[in-house]
Amino acid sequence: MSGSAAPIAWRHLFHTIRAYLPLWAGATILFAGLGYAYTRVRVDTYSASQSLVIRNEAHGEQDLLGRFASQTDLKAAQETVLELANNRNVIFEAMSRLDPSLAELENGPSQKFINDAKSRIIVRPPKGSEFGATEVIYLETRESSQERAEKLCNYVREALTDAMRDIRAERFSGVIQELTHSRDLAAQHRQEANKKLQALETSVGSDLGELRSLTENFAGSGNSQRVLTDLQKESQQAELELEKLRELEALLKRGQADPDQLLVSGGELLASQPTLKRLKDGYTDAQLAASSLSSLYTANHPKMRAAETAQREILDKILQEIQASIESMEPQIRIASDRVAKLQKKQDELSNRLNELAEMRTTYSNLLSDFGHRTNLLERAEASLNEAEASRQAALSINLISPLGPVQSGDSPVGPNDTMLLMGSITAGLLFGAGMVFLVAPGAGKDNFGRRWSDYSGSKFNAAPVAPAAPAAPAAPQGTEVVAAQAVQPQTVPENYAADAWQNLQRLAAQSSQTQAGEQRVERRSNPR
Repeated sequence: MSGSAAPIAWRHLFHTIRAYLPLWAGATILFAGLGYAYTRVRVDTYSASQSLVIRNEAHGEQDLLGRFASQTDLKAAQETVLELANNRNVIFEAMSRLDPSLAELENGPSQKFINDAKSRIIVRPPKGSEFGATEVIYLETRESSQERAEKLCNYVREALTDAMRDIRAERFSGVIQELTHSRDLAAQHRQEANKKLQALETSVGSDLGELRSLTENFAGSGNSQRVLTDLQKESQQAELELEKLRELEALLKRGQADPDQLLVSGGELLASQPTLKRLKDGYTDAQLAASSLSSLYTANHPKMRAAETAQREILDKILQEIQASIESMEPQIRIASDRVAKLQKKQDELSNRLNELAEMRTTYSNLLSDFGHRTNLLERAEASLNEAEASRQAALSINLISPLGPVQSGDSPVGPNDTMLLMGSITAGLLFGAGMVFLVAPGAGKDNFGRRWSDYSGSKFNAAPVAPAAPAAPAAPQGTEVVAAQAVQPQTVPENYAADAWQNLQRLAAQSSQTQAGEQRVERRSNPR
């Protein structure tokens, strides 16, 4: 098989086009007529568009100031506008303002009318992007005239603004109802907690300040606690003084029985008895003087007898002073004992009261904490309610959709004009006619192939139309080996060539439908591999 393509049979192609002129010319005229009829009956469509900017609510978002927190929020807002643009109420409101007669319909416009109007209202992102990439979107409307398209664009934008305002107001109204219920419930719970707290505070009475002090300061440094600490210190001092008095009394009683016990005792116990202490010191000095004289004189010496007499006199005075001290110490010991008892009693009473307050502190702390928690919940509910009411007021007066400039519209209709439609129809007719011609026309060869149905019809028109044969060549001289040119018999093209081809197509289709399942079909390829 040759690697190069076969040459184009231009003569066969020319005769085929001329022979099938009614077919392709008729298809061209038919398509041209259809295109011309469409240009006469079609209605021009004009387009108008307006760029819109969507912002977020600024109330409650002090840091964002109208910007969206994320691209997802921005995309959700823009898709909400897209859904609202396809809403029946929005479309009906815009179309009724454009055509007031629609508002007089009893049952409103039909669904077909709404769907048709919906197809002429387009909300799209900027070219080359998608929703959420930028805060700008485009609203495009299409109508039969430029003026109607501009009006419809304005009416749709206003309807979208009203719908967004209604949605926000309705959303905040539901939020306000929910927050009002939460506020009332929080107020009721706070009132119940307040009653319990008041009952406990009433039962405490004058110790309420101390209970609050214990609750607020967990370390327990309240006034009563400080008083208790002072009482404990004072009681310890009183007990110490009482113990000293009792020890001194015991010492004096032992000294009364044995004066030497008094002489060997410490000076701390006798500090409260200065007279007795001086006598003790004098008796000690007399003993030292007598001891010194005893080394110089005999016992009968007058100086020795004078020293012993002085010792006995001092000892008698000591015994008398001891007796007087013992008698004077009894009321002191009794007073000190009473003081210790009173201090202990006060300490016990204050300790018991603090223990009772400590037992109530947990309950009081829980009630106080619950009351504070209920108060905080009520304050937050009221703050949220005030914020929702402010948002609803803002929703009724502020628009989140803002136009960027006026409506832009084109001077020419959308789509191709009449001339382009007519030229396109003619081109389509030519292509359709050429396709039909090459579908039914035979090939340039004489052999039947499987490319066309007419190649299998067996008609006398299977062979391609050819021109008349050229005159026969002169006879070659004898002795020379030449091949005689075979004259091709001329074959004329019938006048109704296209009709015969169409009949061949019908007959071939009938034969194909009647072919048995077991028959073998042989198909020859023009370019086998």
